[in-house]
Amino acid sequence: MDNNSKNQKGIERTVKSTVDNDTVNWKERLNSLDQEKQRHIAEKYYGGKMPWKK
Repeated sequence: MDNNSKNQKGIERTVKSTVDNDTVNWKERLNSLDQEKQRHIAEKYYGGKMPWKK
């Protein structure tokens, strides 16, 4: 494996880790809101569903 391939693999791992962390962060943020605000966001953006509760 050449250096470019190794660097690409490292970048891919970093990006995946960042995406995973971002997913956790937005779910935690929405869960921290009161139920009324969560319901409003769910209705406006998620068709009434709350994917952060899963």
